[in-house]
Formats: sequence, C-alpha cells, structure tokens
Amino acid sequence: MAQSISEGDLFQEGIQEFWSWWSAAGRDGLLAAIDGDDSDIAEVLTQKVHELHPGLEWQLTPIDRGKYCLALSGSGNRMLRVLTETAMVWAPVDDDRFVYAAARIAQPLAPIEFDDVLVDPSQVRVAAEVDEAYEQLDLTMWIPGTEDYEDDDRTELAMSLLDLALGEDDTERWIGIIDTVDADPGNSVYLSELTTVIAEYAPTVTRDEWKVYEAGPTSKEPVVVSLNVAAKHIDHLLHGVHVEVRIALTEVTGLGMPSEAETERIAAIEDDMVDALPDGVLLVARETGLNHRILHFYGRNADHIEEALAPFEEHATHDIEFHLGIDADWSMLSQLR
Repeated sequence: MAQSISEGDLFQEGIQEFWSWWSAAGRDGLLAAIDGDDSDIAEVLTQKVHELHPGLEWQLTPIDRGKYCLALSGSGNRMLRVLTETAMVWAPVDDDRFVYAAARIAQPLAPIEFDDVLVDPSQVRVAAEVDEAYEQLDLTMWIPGTEDYEDDDRTELAMSLLDLALGEDDTERWIGIIDTVDADPGNSVYLSELTTVIAEYAPTVTRDEWKVYEAGPTSKEPVVVSLNVAAKHIDHLLHGVHVEVRIALTEVTGLGMPSEAETERIAAIEDDMVDALPDGVLLVARETGLNHRILHFYGRNADHIEEALAPFEEHATHDIEFHLGIDADWSMLSQLR
C-alpha cells in the first residue's frame, strides 16, 4: 500500500509541475506558434507530457473563434485514461483561448492518409445495430478506397475514424463490434451522422443489464456468475476501489449451491449491504457456488466503504468477509466477462 501511495504522490507532484509550466510558459508559447511564430513548443509539450507517462499523448483542436481544446490522451489504455482524468483535477480554469479535456475530442472530418490511400471520412458509410445486452452499437463500415486492404488494417483505420468522428470517450462508451466491408452495407448513414444515431439511442440505456452464465471448475462444482455487462468503466473512471464481499452459505444443496430459502436470505443481506454503502458504489457482479456467494462492487472512497461494511463482519447468521483493493481499470470485471 505504501508503494501505491508513493506512486500516486509522485504523479500528483508531476501533474502539478506540468500545469505550472503550462501556465508560466506553455500556454503563451503554444498560442505564439499558432499565430505563426517559429517555435519548438510542440516538441517541448510532447516531452512534458511524456514526463508524466511515456504512454500519454496530447491533441490540440480548434473549437470556436480562436478557442482551442488541449486534450491529454492515453490512446485507449484504461489505466492511462484514469491518469488523464486525475490530471484534469489540477488543470487551469477554462478561459477565452483554452479548454481542457482528459481524452481526444471529436475532430473536423478532413481527408486522412492511410498507407497509400487518401481516405475521405465524408464518404464513409456506417450501419449500426443495437446490442441490447451490452447497450452499445455494433457497426459495419464501408471505407471507400480500402477494398484491397486486409481486414485487420481496415479495422484499425475504422477505429481511428471513429475516434475522429466521436472522440475517444464516446467511441469507448457506445461502440462495440466493428466489421469492415467492401461495399455499402445498406441501412447505413454517413460517418458524420453517427453522432445523431447515438443521440437517439442514448436516452434508452439503463446501464443495468445482467447476463447469467455458469463458470464453475467442473460440472460437479458449478459456479453461477451474474454480471452487469452494461456497466461501463468509462462512466465511472474514478471508481477504482474494488470490493469483494464473500458470504458463506449456511444451507446448500449437494452441489454447493444455496437452497431456495438460503437464496432469499442472501438476497436480503445483499439488499441491506447495498443500502448501507455510500451513494455511487456499484454492484457489478455476483458469483454463487462452492458454498459461497461473492459480491463485487466498485466505488471511490475506500475508507467510507470499509466503514459501511464493517458491521456486516459481525452478522448474526452468516460469516461475511470483505476485501478492498485498487483496480482502477476494472481488470477483475474484464476477467469475469
């Protein structure tokens, strides 16, 4: 734990130094370069960002009448996305020339060069199909001029185009499977219209869609996993505390599963626990089997969560243990999926 705190302190110190440099020299230097001054400010800014973490990048986007967005980006890495979110806590207040973002924002759709092909995003066609379970859109994309490219290369290009059209966060939040094809897939829209499709779909989602499946070590030792597959890390970037609650079952079948009466008792304990936990703590998964029910939560403040759960260790009818750990990129949930 001491090492994690030390690393966090070092990053905090580094990001404060970065924004101090930006306010003292970087901001005006970048504005001068935008106005045409011969300057190495871009290289210096890259160096400063890499000093925070070598995997981080930056993006400058004109947004309106001389105003720009400076974004830090982890290029799709979830852990780095958490770092950029933390970095924005220390960012300067938005002003008449700059706003700040923790991920690449959407860009004007101008032609881009991909290998030997000049791709015009305005001609890209996209068909979207709703995945109701995961509450995301699976896409089929036709990128004219890339018909001779390998599927992997076209998929890489498609992801880059989506980042341009939607920004990093909305690509992560809304886009699921991506297929590329050699012709208009039908029932499609232009890439520039995909934001409208998402805007129409967004109000319908609940982020509370559960999938149940069996994942035990053997058929004689079943474990049933219930997983909220619609919960999105991108919507809870600062929920980096993983809480595992292990409840020993008191009445089980021969396969180590709870009896009907025990299932009701465990459900009541779970409800009490959810009510006791601080607002915003998410229940994301349950594992049932091998004489236990295991609950998985994510939250923000370890001390508050531990305080809320402490009384359950003295439960009158069940042995209950809980463990808190740092899991900023939700790797546990990824493993359960």
